[in-house]
Amino acid sequence: MKLKDAGSSFRRLMVESVARLTDFQITLMEQEIAEGWRGFYARAIWLKENLPPPLINEQGMGFLHELMRERIMCLGAHDSPDYDPMPQLQFIADVDARAGYRNYLHTGSLATDGDVSAISLFDHVAHQVVVDMVEREHRHMFFEVRRNRDDWILEASHGAKYTPPFICYERERQPAVRNPDVSLLEDGLYWRNYYSGGIGVAFEPEAFMKPDWFVRLMGVLGADFQYGEKLSTARRLVFVRQPETEELTWAVLIEKNGFPTFELPPKLVLIPAGLNRKFRQSDILYLDVSITHLVTMASAPRSIETQLRYFLPRFRRMIEFYAPFVEHTVAALKG
Repeated sequence: MKLKDAGSSFRRLMVESVARLTDFQITLMEQEIAEGWRGFYARAIWLKENLPPPLINEQGMGFLHELMRERIMCLGAHDSPDYDPMPQLQFIADVDARAGYRNYLHTGSLATDGDVSAISLFDHVAHQVVVDMVEREHRHMFFEVRRNRDDWILEASHGAKYTPPFICYERERQPAVRNPDVSLLEDGLYWRNYYSGGIGVAFEPEAFMKPDWFVRLMGVLGADFQYGEKLSTARRLVFVRQPETEELTWAVLIEKNGFPTFELPPKLVLIPAGLNRKFRQSDILYLDVSITHLVTMASAPRSIETQLRYFLPRFRRMIEFYAPFVEHTVAALKG
């Protein structure tokens, strides 16, 4: 079996084990929240606290499994010849068939997210809850979640010690005045001002334009992922872990992806061991996937450190989970 075939074999193995992968990540999410990383799960926390049970039913879990299968087979792209999107597309298109859908991790668009259509709305119970919150409790989910996210990530940043503290300022409290021409739910300017105030963080974009802070921080926080200077380019930083086997190893990628600044979150990828040239996209045999959208922030060196303090332990735990699957793939590779 060739290494390219090993990547396909590993992805198929993860597709077959998608229920185990999903269950592990749900448990991991709860563990990370307990460890103080609430800012990365602000929306899920809000919904979990405010929605009635079940938070996820059989139909919701089935959709999540299919979503994970798609992400696994497509390696982060929009499509792949190895993935058949029809089951998911049929589910999304059949509004009546998913009338009882429940999944707080993937609700679809809700009333407080902006424009909602029958196609984009999945969890009707969640939708009704956020509408009732606006009308009965004068609470707006989108702005509440955003405020919590910013406060909690700032709180988590206090554990950082290798970067200058954030340059913080007091946000001015704006008067919240209703627009009588729109409904309370749709009065975005009113809600923005209603939730205004708090602590703001100054934006320092130069920290994200050059590799210096990323390489320096990975050196102290991710010493098990060595900077691959020969593999890296001006637009892609590659940090390689000591090979798990002679054939395969894990790496962390931090890329610009068409923008002038390096982007977070970093990517955890399975690659051939022993590469000694510039890294290519085709070297990615497997791209680690997540059950949720991983929240990130790009503001200053302190935000880079805070996020690496979250993502690197997460990656190590994922590598431990993947270990038996890697061993199985290598055994097949040796044939």
